Amino acid sequence: MIPYRRIINCANCGYVGRIKIDKYKLMQIIIKEVFVDDYEFWMTLADDIFWYDVAESYRNRTLYDKALLCYEKAIELNGQMADAWFDKAELHDIFEEYEEMLTCYDKLIELGIYADSAWNNKGVYYRDRTLYKKALKCFNEAIKIDSYDDLYWRNKGDAHYYLGQDLKALECYNKAIEIDETNKESWLDKAAILGYLKEYDEMLKCYDKAIELDSGDYDLWVTKGNYYADVEDYSEALKCYDEAINISYNNSWLWQIKGECYINICEFDKAEVCLKKALKINPNNKDAKYDLEYLLL
Repeated sequence: MIPYRRIINCANCGYVGRIKIDKYKLMQIIIKEVFVDDYEFWMTLADDIFWYDVAESYRNRTLYDKALLCYEKAIELNGQMADAWFDKAELHDIFEEYEEMLTCYDKLIELGIYADSAWNNKGVYYRDRTLYKKALKCFNEAIKIDSYDDLYWRNKGDAHYYLGQDLKALECYNKAIEIDETNKESWLDKAAILGYLKEYDEMLKCYDKAIELDSGDYDLWVTKGNYYADVEDYSEALKCYDEAINISYNNSWLWQIKGECYINICEFDKAEVCLKKALKINPNNKDAKYDLEYLLL
C-alpha cells in the first residue's frame, strides 16, 4: 500500500527527510490510482501546476470528471492559470454545461490570455444556436485581438452568411484566403457564396483550387459534378463523378449518382451497369435499389 499521506506531506514541503525531491515525479504515482478514500487529504496538496498536470493526465485517459476536479483545484490555487480555465471550458462543453463554459471564457477575456480564442469559441457557441448577431460581435472581438487568424475570418463570414449578408461574407472569405490560401475550406466557403450570387465561373475556379489543394477528397469532385448536373451539363458531371470514383472506387454512393446521371441522358444500359455495381458494393443501398427497379420497369 502506497503511503499516500507521507507522499502528500513530502510533496508539500519538497523534501523526504533532508533529501530534496521532485514533487512532479510523484504525479506518476498519483495518476496510476483512482482518488483514495481520504479525498480531502489529497486536496491539501498545494501546487497549481501539479494539479494541472494531474488533470491533463486524467483528460488524456478520457477520465473527464476527475480531470475537471483537478482543473478546479489548480484554479483554486491560482485563479490566473489561463491553461486551466481554457481546458476547464472544453470539459464543460463536453458535459454540455454551457453556462459554466461561457464563464470560463469570460474569465480568459478578463485575464487577457487566450482572449481571442475565448471570443471565437463564444461566437461558435452562439452561432450554433442561431444567435448570429451575438456570434458576429464575438468574432469581431477575436479579430480585434488577432486579425491574422483565417479561422476567425471564416467564422465571421459564416455569421454574415446566416444573416443574409452575402457580400460581407464574401469579403471575409477573401480575407481568410489572403491570410492562408492553402486552406481548402476557405475556398469552399467562397464557392458557396459565389453560387448564391450566381457567379458560377468564379465558383468553379474555387472548386478547382480546393481540388488542387486536396486532390484525394472525392467529395470535392462530387460537389463540382453536382453543379454540372444541376445545370444539365451531364457530360461534365460524368467526368467529375469518374474522378471521384478513381479516388474511392468501392464507394456504392458514387456509382449510384453516376448511374442517375446516365438515366438523365437516357443511357439506360450504362445506368444499369452503374447501379448494379453500387448494389454489389452495398446491397443495402436503398436509393440504388429504387433507381434500378425504376429503370427495369
